Amino acid sequence: MKTLSQIANTSLRSFAANGMIMVLALCSVLALCCFAPQDARDWTKVRKLDAVDAEAFGATEPHSSVLITGMLDGNPTRTPDGLIAYVKQRLDVPDDGGGRYRETWTTIAQVWPPLSLQVDGQHLRIAQADSVEWGGNLHAADLSLDSSKRVNGIAKESVQVMGFKNGDQVTVAGSKGSNGNLIPTRIYGGDRVDLLRELGRDALVDYVSGIAFILVALWIVFRRITAQARERQPSMSKTAPSGSS
Repeated sequence: MKTLSQIANTSLRSFAANGMIMVLALCSVLALCCFAPQDARDWTKVRKLDAVDAEAFGATEPHSSVLITGMLDGNPTRTPDGLIAYVKQRLDVPDDGGGRYRETWTTIAQVWPPLSLQVDGQHLRIAQADSVEWGGNLHAADLSLDSSKRVNGIAKESVQVMGFKNGDQVTVAGSKGSNGNLIPTRIYGGDRVDLLRELGRDALVDYVSGIAFILVALWIVFRRITAQARERQPSMSKTAPSGSS
């Protein structure tokens, strides 16, 4: 007969296993149904757009989707580091109470002023935007704070600024405005090939992660089933009834 301590330990293990299965299931749903499909859609959208030159952009009808690669040039700097457009992020460190934590960079500000883009010796105007999708090769500066909790040598709640400088090659996805400006939805540090490679890699990582979460959850379920089966087996240590003489 099980003792009260054994029953409590079994209940705690079952509760922990159920919680882990639910977390893994949620992570797999997010990875397979949200993140991976979005990355795949972004990859498909960019793949269908050929990078146009200045002449082709000039002939493009307003409100048409475009993708164009060029060099940022002639833009006023907006930070002491020479950035002309940037994103500001804060390092948040969620504490689980057990001394285990992971870094999470949270975007707290985006600054995308009107920008001048040099394409084939001509300058195109990128319209101001409140926010865009961004990535690729960016310049970064860490502004560390004093804190007892650090991740990879960076203090909790530190702020980093990442952005572009004049002379950087960027690929801009968006649409042509009625005034001839390029209205950006994505600004990427690199060319079209680099952008497609990164989007494809992100989608693959999301799909693989989702499948991995499912496999781990199934492994936990299998372990529980086999453990319960062992507990239900009759004890082999019982003494067999003795026969009459």
